[in-house]
This record gives sequence, C-alpha cells and structure tokens, in this order.
Amino acid sequence: MTHSEMYVTPVMARSFLSAQDTSPLKQRSINTTQVTRYAEMMKEGKWQRNGESLKFSGTQLLDGQHRLHALLEADVTLPFLVVNDIDPSSFTTIDQGMSRSVKHLLEMRGCAYTHNVIAVAKRVCLYHKYGMVFANSSGNKKRAIPVDILMDFIITNGEALQVSTQMSERCRLGHTSLLAVVQFLSREHPRVDEFFGRLRDGITLRKNDPIRLLRDKLLMNRIGATRRANPVVSQAWCFKAWNAHVRQQPLSRLSYTVEREEFPKLLTYKRLMLNRTASEKSVN
Repeated sequence: MTHSEMYVTPVMARSFLSAQDTSPLKQRSINTTQVTRYAEMMKEGKWQRNGESLKFSGTQLLDGQHRLHALLEADVTLPFLVVNDIDPSSFTTIDQGMSRSVKHLLEMRGCAYTHNVIAVAKRVCLYHKYGMVFANSSGNKKRAIPVDILMDFIITNGEALQVSTQMSERCRLGHTSLLAVVQFLSREHPRVDEFFGRLRDGITLRKNDPIRLLRDKLLMNRIGATRRANPVVSQAWCFKAWNAHVRQQPLSRLSYTVEREEFPKLLTYKRLMLNRTASEKSVN
C-alpha cells in the first residue's frame, strides 16, 4: 500500500470515475444532496482536508466518488491524499462506520435488497447466534453481527429472505420483519403455508386458535394503541403462536413478559422431529 498527495483536476476525476463502470465492485448510489453540498464548499473555498483519502485498488476507485463528483460539479482543481494498492477484499470495511450502510455495501456488490429483507437477515443471524432477535433484547446487553458475516448471509440466502418478506407483507398486519423471521426459520415446515394463509385471510378462526390470537394482537398493535408493545414482545407473540399452531395446541391467551420469561425458542421442523423421536424412544 502506497500513498501520495495529488492535485486532482476535473479531467482526472472523470477518468477515475469512468473506471468504475467496468469494475465488479459496484459503488453505492450517488447521494446528490451530499455532492451538491461538497461542490458548494469547494467553489467557495471552504473545502477542508481532514485526512480522508481517495482509495484505489489498481485503477479501481474504492472510496471517494462523492468528492470526485463534487469536484466535477465545482469545476475546480484540489489536492487530495491518494492511497493506492489497497486489497479489494477490504472494500466492505471502508467508511462503514459513518455512511456506508449494509444496504449500500450490498448495492456495491450488485445486490439490491430492501431494508425489510436486511432487517430480517440481521434478526435471523442474531437468533442463530444468541437466541434472540434484537441486538439489545437481553438485559440491555448489546449484541452485534459483524457486517461481513451479515452480508455473506444475505447474499447466500437472499432469495429465501425475499420470499419470507413478501409472504409477511401479504398478511397486511404490519410487523413485516417480525413475521418474516418466523417464515424464514420455518420455511421447510409442511404447515408454514397454512399458518401464513390463515393469518392473512383471518377466515374460520376459532376463539382459542393461536393464529387468531396473534392476528388480533398484531392488528391492535398496528392500529396504534396508546401503549404499543415493544418489538421484542411482538416477536415473542409470533414465536409462541407458531409453536402452538405446530403443536395443534389451543391457547386461552397470548402473552409475553420480558422480565419473567426467557425468550421463546421457535419450533422448527427439524426441532419438532427430533422432539418426537426422543419422546417415542422414551415410551418404548
């Protein structure tokens, strides 16, 4: 890795930016408001160097496209710190603390996913790793999933995550990402389509049917009661209703108290089969 100081002209900026068109690494979408703000500062002589650099891997620009677009718009020549020969694998770590969201980083790799899909992926990863679906849902102890692991998970499971999100959206109960977590984790279960179909339609649901209780809870919470349940409680409702549905267990009420209960484990198809096998062995 080498670095140097360089006066960048509009012609040079255009050349650097044009090299992006043939690169497999896709830059995030341009924020025109940010470009305009930078350009105005450059034209008014208020642009200050703060140690940020233009970063390259060979001829491929890894970081600095907003500054270069602003320089073109301002039609000025300015000095920049330039860092060359950066390992392209470090691309996802550049500037992620400030302005590069996971959505932006995925767009740079040519993958476009909605915020809901990304939220579902994050909660599924948290559940697999910590048994919870929110980063601070266990005694306010912050948990996190590294960005590179989250991105790999989304890229590998993107299609399934999209299907889960779409099925949950069709229910029209709000809480899309919470329901999609259940759908994704239970997607191989033979009763998952029945669960989401009845949740969506709300037809012929008996009073003690867990699907009806969940549907009523989510509708009330969506309409906006004066005190809405926090997302951890709402997710627990979803898990409990699904578990009761799989067990064909009627419920008189559907509730969850954070202070008194452990977060429920979702009964997936594999887990159910293992439980049945164990119980059969104990009987024999």
